[in-house]
Amino acid sequence: MSTIRRRDTGFFMGDNAIFDRQDLSAYEKLVYLYLCRRADSESRAWPSYARIAQDCGISRDTAMRAVAKLVEKGLMEGKGV
Repeated sequence: MSTIRRRDTGFFMGDNAIFDRQDLSAYEKLVYLYLCRRADSESRAWPSYARIAQDCGISRDTAMRAVAKLVEKGLMEGKGV
């Protein structure tokens, strides 16, 4: 059995169903959850692709592709990052 150490402060919410989506890559799931973490009270987030890449440990191109796929799949609206 694995246990995860609980943090005393700070949390964010992401849709549990994201993990059940077979049509999403691991990068798409990671970026989706990252954007959930960065979202304000109106579900808006606007980090740059470079920031997404840095914080997620992926390349800028991978971040751009993941965001494009999330928009294409209707999981977010894109207005440029």
